[in-house]
Amino acid sequence: MKPKLPKPTKPPKAPKKTALDKQIEDVGSKFWKKQADRAWSDLIHTWYISCAICDHTCSGPLNAHHVINKAKLATRHDPKCGCLLCRGHHIFSVDLSAHVASLAFAEWLQINRPRQWAWASEHKNDPNPEKPDYKAAMEHLIQLKSDYLSKH
Repeated sequence: MKPKLPKPTKPPKAPKKTALDKQIEDVGSKFWKKQADRAWSDLIHTWYISCAICDHTCSGPLNAHHVINKAKLATRHDPKCGCLLCRGHHIFSVDLSAHVASLAFAEWLQINRPRQWAWASEHKNDPNPEKPDYKAAMEHLIQLKSDYLSKH
């Protein structure tokens, strides 16, 4: 009788990738989009210290606001597209807020921040990228913040 040979062992299967692992691999995923959004907001909060409209007279939390709607992916993570606003001037004031009284805000921006207005006017119709690289956007924003902080 022949001696029984051990069965060949199969190499271990690689563990299945989790949904998070798959998102981390995809530079255009919601995971990286959220990370880039946070990095953009953090940079805007670093660059500006008070509400663009009322300067130091407002109280409460400050919000980073996209001058061009953030649904526009071509400019979503461009720091030139941002300004810092108090909650009143961001969403609550019926007289002058970026979301409730957007025409008044646009007029204010044109008068008080003409360079940013000109930039927004020039870039409002930029085509969206086919496949955005949110990871690269996040890394770029973190580097901009680091460069800014090292100079100030």
